[in-house]
Amino acid sequence: MAVLTGHTGEVYAASFSPDGSQVVTGGGDGTARLWEVETGHELEVLEPPSPLQVIQRQIQQRLSPSSPAGKESLEYDVLHSRGIRILGVGISNIYLPEDVRNERQHRWREAWIQSVQETVTEANTLESEAHLRGQRAAYETLAFEMTETLRAELSKGNQPSRRDTLIAMLDDSLEICRRNGLHVARGKTLEAQLRQIRGELSRLNRNCQGP
Repeated sequence: MAVLTGHTGEVYAASFSPDGSQVVTGGGDGTARLWEVETGHELEVLEPPSPLQVIQRQIQQRLSPSSPAGKESLEYDVLHSRGIRILGVGISNIYLPEDVRNERQHRWREAWIQSVQETVTEANTLESEAHLRGQRAAYETLAFEMTETLRAELSKGNQPSRRDTLIAMLDDSLEICRRNGLHVARGKTLEAQLRQIRGELSRLNRNCQGP
């Protein structure tokens, strides 16, 4: 098992990819890190924007023609009525008492970690859904190929017996095995097992009953 080394604080959350090859962690150092599980190699480091950057962005939005709510803010109206237009906002520093600053930073990191974890969970859900859609499509294709002969007989107006229906599906399955080289446990080919079943079916009557 590889040791993941990189966070400078406690690790609060971890989420694995569906195949277990990667894991993302969120730590008290305010970063989220993506790792390769087998080697412990750090693939990517995600850092949240600083509080100053967020405050600058929020102030800029308040002083812009259209706020996130879709309407002009009171601050913008006042400045606009005086012919003042704010092109940019810059904040170099903000003083907060140490206890307030520590508490805010803790809440900030928790919110960031939760956001990262929700994003990872959503990505894992989308990947799982895509995998299920792929499986469903594969099953539908297999069912279509296994009934090719049967569908051809039905399209001619024929009504195969129960035995002949099963034999037709086994013949199509044997063709699929030959094309794909499918195997089962203990070195036996799936084709050989299907041939054995077909031989047993051929000895039954049309209703799959013994002689």
